[in-house]
Amino acid sequence: MSKRKLNLQQQQRIADKQAEVVDNTQHSDLLRGLVISHHGQEVEVVLIDEENSPIADHCQRCHFRANLPTIVCGDRVLWRPLEQTDTGIIEALLTRDSLLERPRPYQDPKPVAANIDAIIITLAPKPAPISSLIDRFLIAAE
Repeated sequence: MSKRKLNLQQQQRIADKQAEVVDNTQHSDLLRGLVISHHGQEVEVVLIDEENSPIADHCQRCHFRANLPTIVCGDRVLWRPLEQTDTGIIEALLTRDSLLERPRPYQDPKPVAANIDAIIITLAPKPAPISSLIDRFLIAAE
């Protein structure tokens, strides 16, 4: 299912609302989290502290709001646990330090991972590696 098409006024209103949520994190019940896996309409989030270090090894399944940009592994988010169920809901996406994207023909690039510190590229010796494939990985990593 594709994302909704929003006009500029709607996009600005959503951006303002997200900025307001991020600015008011000290006085709310929102928790900081790190997305560690993506499962269709849900993501798994682990709690993190202000230095982005994991606090607990417990993962929480969370739904995300439809008006958020694409959420990928490595994103830092603000989320709220739901009391009735064992899930949560992602309220805001924090700023990304980096973003790895995959090009798509005739469309915008698709985000793959965020906030990456290091990338390790491994190739098998047989069959012989394609040199242009290594170049593509290196260009994407820049």
